[in-house]
Amino acid sequence: MCFLVEKVSEIVCPPLTHGWFEFSVWIRDREYSKSELEKAGIFKNEAMYDPECGREATTRYEPITFSGLAANKIVDLTRNVTGDPPTTQIIFNHNSYGWQIVYGNDCEGEPADPVFNQMLSTFRFSP
Repeated sequence: MCFLVEKVSEIVCPPLTHGWFEFSVWIRDREYSKSELEKAGIFKNEAMYDPECGREATTRYEPITFSGLAANKIVDLTRNVTGDPPTTQIIFNHNSYGWQIVYGNDCEGEPADPVFNQMLSTFRFSP
């Protein structure tokens, strides 16, 4: 069951399992741009350092195919400014909506819980 968050004009689906922000699916009412889906490379913010991960703030962008759709996998390799653990986002478009799947990962970019890969493999989209 999804619901509309009026302030941000997004349709939000509750997480599939594991609680908020450990694995969640968000659906927004507009598609991601081509440049957002095709962004690639490693970007660092030298002004921020994460002692737990042992590096400056680092994010990796990787264009991928997710369940047959053009997507971008955005992997944070460090904690964010509020100290939350690193996350991976997979963004893609389907049926005129922008989709975002978010789940936790470790400092090397591997899923925090092996079940996340199993959950990702279950996504199927009809034309």
